Amino acid sequence: MADIDGPDEAELEEMIRKLRPHPVATALKVTAVIAGLLGAFALIFVQTVLSGRTVAVLPPKAVPEADEDAFVVMTDIDVEVRLDPALHAVARQTVTIRAAAPEPGGVTYGTGFLIADGVVVSAAHVVPAARSGTSYPVRVFCADQEVVAGITAYDELRDVMVITAPQCRADTLVFSERRLSVDDSLHIAGFMFVTEAGMAFRFHRYTSPIPTAVLRPNSLRADREVLERVREMRRQGVARYRALSGAAIPGNSGSPVFDDRGRIVGMLVIRDTLHDRSYMVPASTLLWVLRANGVIECPL
Repeated sequence: MADIDGPDEAELEEMIRKLRPHPVATALKVTAVIAGLLGAFALIFVQTVLSGRTVAVLPPKAVPEADEDAFVVMTDIDVEVRLDPALHAVARQTVTIRAAAPEPGGVTYGTGFLIADGVVVSAAHVVPAARSGTSYPVRVFCADQEVVAGITAYDELRDVMVITAPQCRADTLVFSERRLSVDDSLHIAGFMFVTEAGMAFRFHRYTSPIPTAVLRPNSLRADREVLERVREMRRQGVARYRALSGAAIPGNSGSPVFDDRGRIVGMLVIRDTLHDRSYMVPASTLLWVLRANGVIECPL
């Protein structure tokens, strides 16, 4: 006959001991869960960066010169942009710009875009050290290589500079000075920088004008330098910055802003995270700088 008596006290204690989770096994399980969560967050971050769906502006912080040699540029463009000839024509001509920072041993990064063979336009504040003179060396990444180039025009007030890079080939882009409305569909293309990793990724995002938004000195939350520049622009009658939807991120200053037909309507220069906006230099100002410096006869 089978024994139907329950386990004695010693057997019961042994059974309970076996059911208790081992501390090492518990720790391993917790570690695995944490690692999984971190991996998921990392995947989401990479997908966000590569998809180009993040917002785009001011140059990233200067990084140590030691990181310079490890710089990697990812030039892939979104499929939807590649399939649209007008958008692709502008996006493929965006370039990265690197130069020595004002502080010793530092490097600044930013975006620029080729408007014709060997001619790159970008925001002047991307290379702040160039204020001492226009013959300042910079590095431009184009055609899958980084080449040495030089600044040939530097307008600090209008925040526009022109770089000559003879090795960079490009189609001539068209500019449009037309008045923009809130119904206009615009695009921003350029690069996002992960300076700590020494990497840059191409991005593209949609935006739209905010005609009623004005960047006023008394409401500008920025450093004193930008504040004084805006005031001086008003005093000299320089065309004001134009507002765009969506706040930008560091590194995208100098990115072209263009319409569905691939016409340049401005260049990204300022972000306003408080109001979730960005600001661009209008095409009229870009053309003024190009003509004033005899750089190129831009088609309209």
